[in-house]
Amino acid sequence: MKKKGSISDFTALRNRELLASFRDVLATSRGVPLRDMFGLAVKRPASRFWVSEYRAAEVICAMLRGETIDNQLPQRKAMYDEIYRRVVEWRRENPGRPVSDAVTAVVNSAAPEFYLTEKSAKVIIYSLRRKNKTGDNDE
Repeated sequence: MKKKGSISDFTALRNRELLASFRDVLATSRGVPLRDMFGLAVKRPASRFWVSEYRAAEVICAMLRGETIDNQLPQRKAMYDEIYRRVVEWRRENPGRPVSDAVTAVVNSAAPEFYLTEKSAKVIIYSLRRKNKTGDNDE
């Protein structure tokens, strides 16, 4: 389980990609209220699934054993359901290969969305914009 406040190796990349998605929504969605643009930004495709291969392997292996993952937020559950679906398909096309290979391939493939809440996106985007204004881009 992820520890509160832990930061993944790819968090800065995810945040930059989310900000770019938001800026694209701003540029192309005339007449849409700002509060709705965060939701539009997170529903756009992402370059990968924003979860570590290790954590995804833990959850997918549990799902393959028949364990449920009902204790997760809806967006996170939807992400793991999509990863699971793709892992099952990948294994069907690549019999005999380990689950870890399937998870690695899937997690590093394009994702249909960011799997974040609108509120999370808003917090991330405003934080990045604040850092950009102050010149504090350490992330």
